[in-house]
Amino acid sequence: ARMAAEVVAANNQNTGITTIDTNDPEGIAKFLSERYVHWYINHGLNFEIGLTGSKLQAVAATALAASVKVSQVWYVRPSYFDEKLFTVGTGNTSVYEIKIGD
Repeated sequence: ARMAAEVVAANNQNTGITTIDTNDPEGIAKFLSERYVHWYINHGLNFEIGLTGSKLQAVAATALAASVKVSQVWYVRPSYFDEKLFTVGTGNTSVYEIKIGD
């Protein structure tokens, strides 16, 4: 994911890379909300999100995009999937409540 982000950032102006713990949905949502306020609300610029991280990060980005004006969400997908790297079975289930508003 980091390598994909670096390629995208190197080939596009005005981009940045931020690493966020993939197991911290509240931190992800807080970061995205703060960046949205900074760039869109305070500076009047379009706000775009580039996804190269986990499914939980994608859910947080989706929640933000459902509640505010996001210009574009980019997803960088790998050129191929190595099925040997996929996990088998299921682990613990986590349930998150997403509230839009406060």
